[in-house]
Amino acid sequence: MLRLTKILALLPAWLCLCTQIIEAQCIPYGPLDITQCNDRIETYWGTNLNCPSGHCRYDFTIPPNMTLLSRTANTITVYVGRQSPLIASVHVTMYDSVNNCSGTFDWATRYTNFTYPDISGVIPACPVPNQVYKYSAHRYLWHGAMPALESLSWSVVGGTILTRDTFLLPSFLVEDTVSIQWNAVGPHRLICTRVGNGMTGFGSQMCVNSDTIWDAGATLPLISGPAALCGTSTGNYSIPTLDPAFTYNWSCSNGSIASGQGTANVTVNWTGSGTLTLTRTAIGCGWTDAATKNVTISASPAPQPMLPPSSTACPGQSVTLYPGAFSAYSWSNLYTSAAIAPTMSGTYQVTVTNAAGCQATASTVFSNAPLIANLGPDQTVCAGTPVTLNPGTFSSYLWSTGATTQTISPTTAGTYSVTVTNGSGCTANDAMILTVNAAPAPNLGPNQTVCAG
Repeated sequence: MLRLTKILALLPAWLCLCTQIIEAQCIPYGPLDITQCNDRIETYWGTNLNCPSGHCRYDFTIPPNMTLLSRTANTITVYVGRQSPLIASVHVTMYDSVNNCSGTFDWATRYTNFTYPDISGVIPACPVPNQVYKYSAHRYLWHGAMPALESLSWSVVGGTILTRDTFLLPSFLVEDTVSIQWNAVGPHRLICTRVGNGMTGFGSQMCVNSDTIWDAGATLPLISGPAALCGTSTGNYSIPTLDPAFTYNWSCSNGSIASGQGTANVTVNWTGSGTLTLTRTAIGCGWTDAATKNVTISASPAPQPMLPPSSTACPGQSVTLYPGAFSAYSWSNLYTSAAIAPTMSGTYQVTVTNAAGCQATASTVFSNAPLIANLGPDQTVCAGTPVTLNPGTFSSYLWSTGATTQTISPTTAGTYSVTVTNGSGCTANDAMILTVNAAPAPNLGPNQTVCAG
């Protein structure tokens, strides 16, 4: 029988409301209930004081509003999006290989759904000299029956705030408006920050968030592509999109642009380590800004991680996946160790980095699906009725009768069982009860002789 102890502790509001400790061999535990702001990075964990060191493994299931960033043996780090449900649960499953058991726990997190200022208005790439541009955002005076205690602050890059006004709107909403004169030369940015007690319906939590708008709605793009090349001098690089308010020009030191000049995708032929630069120019007024990416060229061979195309294990068991010796590892399940031992079927991919900073990937398909032998339901038949028992297709069979064939055809009543083995050496069992009823014996009596009529 499990012994359950709840310890209520007065902890900081940002940590939790109470903590539950379950003194059972295979039950993980953590905070019962926490109140948090949305749009933030959180760490969730699982632990069990009774679990022998190194013998417990933890798996986590997160809701759709969370994005997994990283994980360790018993923790995950996630980003909680802007739009989150009022209550979101992180499901923790613990596996204890010593005591051969598992248990689950749910973190119940209440999110404030603290709304964003959402600035209205657009910053032109080429502002008109001496023209005043207006922008607005909103805050609340009340959340239901509680005062909102919200405030807004504005900051600007590449311009000057001339005036600021507030207007009371219906439903206790306040519009906060600023008038700005932009510099002729960009870049330009406008940031509105809101501080307030976001509501969960179960309490409040002081939260801070902000909204930012950029020139023509376009942020300075980040360049994607390899930061190191081994055994080759050609690399492909890109940015997400091109903004029509700008022209784009690629350039590089120690190399040349082989193709894609002026587009979002470019190929570079390097002659040595150097810097790739993307310069964008505002159409109509000519101011520029630039994004850069440093690239290292090495004569070292490219890394070659090695994983089998596929691997299998018995249900509940794992295999060790090891791609070879490298400087760093990044697995698709967010582990960063040299080897992993998955216990769930699926495709696993690893990106490895060698000493020169070059990367390569490899993947494998792992399966430990349940092995099922099925003799069907118990049967009742009449004597002489043929019966064939077949558990399915496997590598080998051992019946309770001593037979080793895939099928048997019993004729007498009894319990029949079979142990099957697949190609990986995994076994499964099944049994059924056969009842044989005697065939009916009709009796018309002795032969008879009678007179006509």
